[in-house]
Amino acid sequence: MSSSDVICEMIHDGHGPRWERGGICVACVVEMMDRSDVSAVRKRAALVAVMRVAAVRELLYCEEERRINFISSLLRTLFNAVDSSLLDQTVQVLLQMTLDVPNQGLLLFILDQIHSRWTDVSGLKASLSSLTFLGKLLDAHPALSQTLTSSRPRVLECVCAALLLSDEEVKAAVCYVLLRIWSSAAAIQMLPDTLRQRMCVLLLHTLSNTHTTALTVNCLGETPCAHHYMGI
Repeated sequence: MSSSDVICEMIHDGHGPRWERGGICVACVVEMMDRSDVSAVRKRAALVAVMRVAAVRELLYCEEERRINFISSLLRTLFNAVDSSLLDQTVQVLLQMTLDVPNQGLLLFILDQIHSRWTDVSGLKASLSSLTFLGKLLDAHPALSQTLTSSRPRVLECVCAALLLSDEEVKAAVCYVLLRIWSSAAAIQMLPDTLRQRMCVLLLHTLSNTHTTALTVNCLGETPCAHHYMGI
């Protein structure tokens, strides 16, 4: 990969050499993500470089403010980008950052940012890309299921609300997230009763009206739990 893929000439002059590693300008990578005049292909190339070069990620992590700004930019990309390859790479980088910097505060920040974007006045709601990311985040950090039910149930309320949408891909992603919750006995014990009942009702309703294999499979993984907690 050439350095031109990861240096943005329009903004690079304002960055000092301390932000460069192997021809990759970390400051450029961070600022490129929010620029509409930078193509999705170039943004993806920059993120690929971030994943491949550990020294670049270390430079990103050395200042908390820059790290948080970069994560915020990636989350905006997760909600706003339409290019599937860019979205996939964005998810990979976000997940890698949470693994490189195992910090509960960082995970809570990400959950709060997702919830904020799902509930803001622009009405973004729970998108397929954000739900897919949340499912993978729960895979990477199993203990996060308990955190969601104990201190961030409002995030799960938004997840459940997405089951009312008509898009079955979105519903399948929702079921994948909820399956991670149902798989944790500790998480279920901390789930508010009203939210648990709402989950069960929506899951059973979704199963009875599904038309796709992926949604059916994901729903079937949870319906035994739903029946159990509803006393059916």
